[in-house]
Amino acid sequence: MKVYGVKTYVGIVVLDENKNIIEIKSFGKNPKEAAKKFLETNVEKEFLKSEEIEKYVKENIKDICIKKGLFNNVTEFYSFVSQVAIEISKVKIKESIKKDKIVANVSNCIEEMEKSINVFVERLREWYSVHFPELNKLVEDNEKFVKLVNKYGKRESFEEFKDIVKESIGIELSEKDYVAIKEFSSLIYQMYKQKEKLEEYLEDLVKEIAPNLVEVATPKIAAKLIEKTGSLEKLAKLPASTIQLIGAEKALFRFLKSKGKAKLPKHGVIFLHPLIQKAPKELRGKIARVLAIKISFASKIDFFSKEDKRIELKKDLESRVSEILKSKK
Repeated sequence: MKVYGVKTYVGIVVLDENKNIIEIKSFGKNPKEAAKKFLETNVEKEFLKSEEIEKYVKENIKDICIKKGLFNNVTEFYSFVSQVAIEISKVKIKESIKKDKIVANVSNCIEEMEKSINVFVERLREWYSVHFPELNKLVEDNEKFVKLVNKYGKRESFEEFKDIVKESIGIELSEKDYVAIKEFSSLIYQMYKQKEKLEEYLEDLVKEIAPNLVEVATPKIAAKLIEKTGSLEKLAKLPASTIQLIGAEKALFRFLKSKGKAKLPKHGVIFLHPLIQKAPKELRGKIARVLAIKISFASKIDFFSKEDKRIELKKDLESRVSEILKSKK
């Protein structure tokens, strides 16, 4: 006699080739436990599989369960099955939100915050320049500008610029204006602080899931690469040539559209790497290729083998870059 097994939310329904029910191996009456057993059970290890029998069970599972006494009525059956389905959904959602997905989301969040901060600072500079226009040139750093405006408010309070304040061409503002400006600058300053906290959190998170990649690419670039590709797994499966141009998609599209007339991009996100930034312009392309190869290798180790190769990877990268720099001399 051939024995077939069909997995359902209720349990494993065991049948013969004539669709006669031999038994139902129940997953129990606790929806959470039933969901766990459903996800962990592999019926193909114990029983034969048949699409025809599987279809029969799925179409008749309600009647089978009531006939076998697992449930008293249809309402009880559907109530249990819906609860099990909810528990299974919870588990699947939890599993799908991997840490590399969190890295991508946090990195994207920081990028959006930077854009918002820049827009707000621009508005604050325009607004405050009505009162103290000279401060725009005196303080070019945006964060410092916000901090000073929030701290002093009135231009007369700027002790370090008192000579310039005396000659200022700005107009006087009302107390309500000063309060509004200080409140707005306070909001921007808090955004700067929150961004710093997120950056620290992101650095710790990316070091945890991709230590080799971080060692080679730096935390910020590692996070950005994971964000751009969608996950560490996707990054690990990309060739070095593709990794080299991640973030330069628009420039690459312009090159292809121009049929070779536009300049071919040599690097994308990895351009921010210190080794490329410090290198002479004519050698940046070569260094970008070497860096992309090491990033590809590091991401594969982090995703597949989880070995700690940080020292070897960094040493080899620095050695290769050193050779390229020496070749110029």
